[in-house]
Amino acid sequence: MKRFKYFALAALVAVAACDEGEDPIIVPTPVTGTISGTVSIESAGISGVNVTLSGGMTASTDGSGAFTFTGVAAGSYTVTISGFASDATFTATVQSVTISSQGQVATTNFDGAYVRTSAILGSVAAGGAGLSGVSVAISGMSSAGTTTDGNGQYSFSGLRAGSYTIEMTNPSASMYAFASTSASVTIGTGASEIVSFAGTLVETASVEGWLFIDEFSKDNARQAGLEDNLTIAGISVALEGILVDDNMTTVTDANGKYSFSDLAAGTYRITLDATMTGIPGMLTFGGTNPQLVTVTTGATGTVNFPFDITTQTIWVSGFLGIDGTSPGITAISGWTINLYDTQGNAAAGGTTGRLGAVATGTDGNSAFRFLRSADASPNAATPDQIVFGQVAAPSGTHTLNGETIIEIQYASTDSSSMALDTFDALYNALVLKTSVAESDGDVAAGWETESDVAEDADLAVRSWTRATDAAGGQVWDFTTADMATLGGDGALPDTIYFSLAGTQASAGGHGFAGTPTAVGGAVEADAGGENFLRYIWDGTTGPGDTVDVGSWSVAYTDTDVTVRVHHELDDSSSSPTWNTADGFANIVFAAVELYQVTSTGNVSSQGPTAATVGTGLVTFPNVDTSKDWIVRSRTTNAKVFVLNDTTISIPLDGTDQTYTDKTLAGGAGSSTFAIKTNNNSISGDVLADDGTGAGSIIVTLTPDGNIQGTASYKDTTSAAGAYAFTPVIEGPYTVSVENIAGTWEFNDVLTTATGSGSANNADAMMGDRDIAGDAVASVANFQPDRMDTSISGVVVNDRDSDFNTIDPDEALSGVTVNLIDDADGDGAVDSGEAVVATTTTDENGAYAFTGLAEDDYIVQPVSPTNSTVLRALSATGAVTSHIGITTEAALGAGATLNQVSTRNVGTTSPPGINDEFPRWNYLTGTAAADGGALGAGAGPNATAGVLTTAPTHFVHLFATGTVTGQITAAGVGVAGVRVTITRCQTAATMPSPPVGGACTAKHGVPSPHIANFDTDSSGNYTFSNLLEGVYQIDVAPATAGYTTNEGLDGVAATGDEIVLATIQGNNDVETVAAYEIS
Repeated sequence: MKRFKYFALAALVAVAACDEGEDPIIVPTPVTGTISGTVSIESAGISGVNVTLSGGMTASTDGSGAFTFTGVAAGSYTVTISGFASDATFTATVQSVTISSQGQVATTNFDGAYVRTSAILGSVAAGGAGLSGVSVAISGMSSAGTTTDGNGQYSFSGLRAGSYTIEMTNPSASMYAFASTSASVTIGTGASEIVSFAGTLVETASVEGWLFIDEFSKDNARQAGLEDNLTIAGISVALEGILVDDNMTTVTDANGKYSFSDLAAGTYRITLDATMTGIPGMLTFGGTNPQLVTVTTGATGTVNFPFDITTQTIWVSGFLGIDGTSPGITAISGWTINLYDTQGNAAAGGTTGRLGAVATGTDGNSAFRFLRSADASPNAATPDQIVFGQVAAPSGTHTLNGETIIEIQYASTDSSSMALDTFDALYNALVLKTSVAESDGDVAAGWETESDVAEDADLAVRSWTRATDAAGGQVWDFTTADMATLGGDGALPDTIYFSLAGTQASAGGHGFAGTPTAVGGAVEADAGGENFLRYIWDGTTGPGDTVDVGSWSVAYTDTDVTVRVHHELDDSSSSPTWNTADGFANIVFAAVELYQVTSTGNVSSQGPTAATVGTGLVTFPNVDTSKDWIVRSRTTNAKVFVLNDTTISIPLDGTDQTYTDKTLAGGAGSSTFAIKTNNNSISGDVLADDGTGAGSIIVTLTPDGNIQGTASYKDTTSAAGAYAFTPVIEGPYTVSVENIAGTWEFNDVLTTATGSGSANNADAMMGDRDIAGDAVASVANFQPDRMDTSISGVVVNDRDSDFNTIDPDEALSGVTVNLIDDADGDGAVDSGEAVVATTTTDENGAYAFTGLAEDDYIVQPVSPTNSTVLRALSATGAVTSHIGITTEAALGAGATLNQVSTRNVGTTSPPGINDEFPRWNYLTGTAAADGGALGAGAGPNATAGVLTTAPTHFVHLFATGTVTGQITAAGVGVAGVRVTITRCQTAATMPSPPVGGACTAKHGVPSPHIANFDTDSSGNYTFSNLLEGVYQIDVAPATAGYTTNEGLDGVAATGDEIVLATIQGNNDVETVAAYEIS
């Protein structure tokens, strides 16, 4: 190509030279040719192979493997191939070629071969065995076919690497089943892949069979319907394939059958368990074991296993029963039965021909097992399949009933047979039971019953008599011998009769009638009309089973009637009942009468009868139970009251010898009537604390529990305070009083110690009194409080001491004042003491509680946020903000109340009674004393010298004060100086503005009126919310690194190093002059 370009360029130069007018240069014509060839593998052209010509030309082979380069300039070249299959090899992939003449065609061919070093191999099998002659073919990189060898193996070798499909042809779809008959695989160069086909045998064949008893034709062949199966489950049977890879084991079912299903066609060996485990000993195997069977697809083969009976089992039974009528009622155990080969040997009863002697079990059966060869006929030594059972009486308690020998025939095809007849026996002893009870079911002990045996039911003479035991029952023992003794014929069945004796000591002298009721027997009447219990004994009931023949129900024709009268004292329920707390006092005054109820009226039958002292009982004997009766109690003395004075029905039903009425039954037992005394009283006095009678008080007497009636009674106290209720029936009562609004109110609970009377009162207005006895006088006293007292006072601080004028901020209005019930009268507010009233002070600081009962109270104001209401302040800041007050006092001179001729404590206008307004003494730290400036007065108004807070007044101190100042050194404020302010408990002066000085007594820790302040950066300090009073200011220069206090005048030791300031009034601000330190 380079030469081609060179010659073209030369031609252009030559033409250019001609154009310039130069002489032309003759350039020779270039020489070109063609290079072509083919690329083949194993003589087959390969398309798509890359062919490269040195110098840059490229080409690809076409479908026949050919390639061509045209217009190739003369010269030497190399041709290179690439992009062919990876498993192909060529002798050379690069060849040289030369173009030397014009139009030359140079040919260059490449021929290669594939690498064939791979293989595919495998097998074809079904049912675990290789299949021979099966066709297998491959396709893909190459195609080939083969057949499996004798072991089912195949192989393909000399294969190229690549993907293949292997196809297997199923030799017989009726015999084999394959999940797939093709497979795909990819193999590499020099590699081998195993592809196998595993199928299953088409398993539609089966083998079954039976174990059977070969006793019909004895030919080892099962005769269905004629020979019985050996119905034993769990016998093992094994199957083994001869040419089929199949082995399994099963067991027989309950019918003696076994089966194997899902088998491949072929020949099998069937083997019965050689140990014969589970086969009864009376059988022996009589056939061939094992056996071969061949089955085809879908077919069923049969293999049966015969057994011969060598030992026979015969079942013979012994039962309690009547032969031919009622046999086989109950099994008899322990009865020995013999079995013989012939009837003659059975009659002889010896050991000759005896096949066994077996006692019956609990089911009454005896099982005999013998070799069939031992059963011989009477005339020949051959089995006749007939044997004979023979017995004697079973025991001393039984009698044989029926035959002693029975004939038993058994079937040749059955190894176990039951005798069609049974041996029967009857009991020769019997236990019977009768009982007697009263008609309400109560036990009747000691009652006599008579018995006899008679074929004609004529019981004119009773043979046996027995009394009932503690449970009301009788037990009778009989034997067949007794039956004959008592008039029977000695042969069962026999009839036994029972009757109730006509005279009974246990009847207690009362008439009675007995009615029989049958249980295991029957009721029968004799010719005279007497009822009996009858029992027929047939021998099937023995001494071990007591038979309840029946019972008699006894009803009394007369009975004793008992009632009780008691003295009701318990009163624990709403109606009277007899309890252990009740008694029998005064019951002699209650008479009881018994009346017969007739259609024309009540007829007195017995009584009146007084109740028995000590028990309260009244008894009316032998009262006819066929009639209707009532009882009544009435008093014979006016001081006794019958609570249930009414008639009470006495229902007599003949069930008991004694009827006890239970109308008033309780914890102590039964009672009928209750009495209480009616000559008692309840009285008392209603007096004030000073002994003054409280007249016109309504007093109510209310019964508790309704036993003594439900009506309440009222009385009104006399001017002296007395009341009384009489006469009063015994019982519990509540005595209650009523307040008279504004005059009397009951608040104090009286006890016997404080004069309540007979018992403690329940509360201030109620007392419970329980009257029990004769002519009891019970007392219930009450103490009311007068309701005309009052408590009043003021919350004032008369700061300017003008005594009778309220100036601004001196009276504190809107203060909440609580009135507390001082229950224990100690003047202190205790836990649980309640607030009984609340009020607030008016614009004059005044408060008042009116209409109060005489009592002990505590008045306690609630301080607002900007002030403290108090009566005293301690040196540790403890505030006394309450006062204990009593309103219990008499009028007049000497009374503790401070209002002459009134019942008021305190006042809302102190100057009106020559009493000075309360004020605080800031120097003494207490309320100021009354100086008598308004007059001393006399008696309760003599207040001169008494604190102005007496008796009900309070002062108040504002907590709004401020003290401020500055600490300087050489006139410059000093930061960090500790300044302490302390309230004075007492002081000599009250300076304002602040000056040098000190408290005479300061508050001590932990008073809330001690505070510290560290000066700010300008040396300033401020104490806010200070309570009114005199305060001491102390300065500690060391806290800021200074040593000396120079005070207000800037000179040390001149007496102003400690400063006093007075806070007085609302929002007072006191400024301390500059304080120097150095």
